[in-house]
Amino acid sequence: MPRPAPAIVEGIRRFEPTGGDWLALDRLLGELFQAGAGPLGIDAMPGVLERFPADDGAGVFRGIVHGRESRPGYEGEVIKSVRRARCEFSALMVGRLLNAGVEEAGDVRLVPVLREVTGRRDATPEARRIAQDFREKHGD
Repeated sequence: MPRPAPAIVEGIRRFEPTGGDWLALDRLLGELFQAGAGPLGIDAMPGVLERFPADDGAGVFRGIVHGRESRPGYEGEVIKSVRRARCEFSALMVGRLLNAGVEEAGDVRLVPVLREVTGRRDATPEARRIAQDFREKHGD
């Protein structure tokens, strides 16, 4: 019997890798989407990226990126996330928006958000590199 969606979301919120093993998170995400509860978990996903800003989740974070991108109106949440924690995957999502022709989310221009990332000492080196690459690609 499938677990209730709130229990799955709580598992995502509390997830900690064990010995570099991210498969449990991958299973939680699969369980969430299989239950058709992706919208409930979408708010928990940025927290995982933000808690582990210098990690790639052994490839699991790519699934988080795609899961977030599948939700209508996710752009504003990406901006909030990249401003809370300047991590690689949040910067990547801003760049992917630019690549798709999106120049702003709500009233926030995206290239200046990437400029913020490159100028912050609390951003990971990889986040700064990604942000700089997208800035150059998009004429900043």
